[in-house]
Amino acid sequence: MPIWQTIEKLLTATSPAETNLLVRSHAARMGFDNVGFAARASAAMGASGEVVTAHSYNSEWAASYQRLSNPLSADLDARVLVSKRNLPATAWTTCGQISLPMLAVLIPSAKKQLGIAGEFGMRGGITVPIQGRGIDWGFFTFSTDSSSKLEDLGACLGEAMLLCGVAASRMGQFQAEVQTQIKLPPNRNTLSAREIEVLRWCATGKTSWAISEILRISERTVNFHLGRIYQRLGVRTRSAACAIAIAQQIIRL
Repeated sequence: MPIWQTIEKLLTATSPAETNLLVRSHAARMGFDNVGFAARASAAMGASGEVVTAHSYNSEWAASYQRLSNPLSADLDARVLVSKRNLPATAWTTCGQISLPMLAVLIPSAKKQLGIAGEFGMRGGITVPIQGRGIDWGFFTFSTDSSSKLEDLGACLGEAMLLCGVAASRMGQFQAEVQTQIKLPPNRNTLSAREIEVLRWCATGKTSWAISEILRISERTVNFHLGRIYQRLGVRTRSAACAIAIAQQIIRL
């Protein structure tokens, strides 16, 4: 099933369980054996800092998700730190290869944690951090038990980022429906026609420079619009903004 068909199903999912199942099914079609998800809701959003996890691991590696409910353990977890430091999605192998070399410098525990993952049968995978309104930290991890080349895993990053972005947005909507007392500031999700136009081109993968050429405006103006978009949607990255815009049908591709 193409990614766009999965996204269409995610947009009509009626529960977190259905959302997780769709992500796992698509990850399997991408060649991954297991999927893990974890996120800590912001206490400021009325969720008391609750940690939500879901995964398909049957091994003792599942305990690594249970430990994330302990703030001390979470603060030492490389996956959590990737999200907290707003780092990009990363491909990795349990022999220590990482598509983002600086990760080993920024998070020294990352390679050690990869080695431990290898002891549980994993050979490689990708980690996609998620950010957004009401989330202190969060991530998806796709892993494979088969030998994989780093470049092959890296080729999956774009598709995985789109999949995880839409899934995270959908789960955020479920949370908002449960906590109906939490209100967004007025007009926070209202984007101008120009902002929607900029966001639509972002969703197709265009750079700020390319968008400026298409819309005949300066690159600085494009980045100004992006800043306003991030603020109104409560996100920090282009991928998150695009995912929310697609999920909320602000833009259509």
